[in-house]
Amino acid sequence: MHYVETFDRNQMMMATWDSMVDPEGAARLIDAFVDSLTLADYGIKEMASEARQGLLLPKRTLPAPAGSAASPMKSKRFKYIVGLAAILLVLCLFRSCCDALFVASREVYTSPQGTNTIIIEYDHVCRPYVYQKTWYGKREIWTYPGGGFMETVSFSVEWLSETQFRMTYDDKNDAFDEEYIITIPE
Repeated sequence: MHYVETFDRNQMMMATWDSMVDPEGAARLIDAFVDSLTLADYGIKEMASEARQGLLLPKRTLPAPAGSAASPMKSKRFKYIVGLAAILLVLCLFRSCCDALFVASREVYTSPQGTNTIIIEYDHVCRPYVYQKTWYGKREIWTYPGGGFMETVSFSVEWLSETQFRMTYDDKNDAFDEEYIITIPE
């Protein structure tokens, strides 16, 4: 039998940044953006060579602007901007991870005249939670009173008025049919 031979996984592999990153990768875009910044305006005259030695990247130097020294105020502002961007990134990642952990599926329904929008989210045991969509996010208006389901289920929605709708679960054998009439609070 023919085996595919590759490199030893215990052997250290030397590579450059250019060989490890896809030519159309997002990291190239970020690197190009950082290269386009005038870091000398923020008090950065030369990148640290120690940090780049581990990656075997060439040392880059930035010329100081002619006739002016970098302002410490600009450096401080740059740090705040980078810090705020990092916090925003962490919050976005946290929110998307929370959705993936707690919500198995989501359905969105809009009332006939478009004045109300409801969001039905099912957790991992298919219990529905009903939310009203608001300008700042969502507000919970109803929670399923039962314990959940052993199979994947979906409730159908029928609007009765702009502020009231019917949620129905139709079982195959009609043994466990459920119906709830929910009113959206003002």
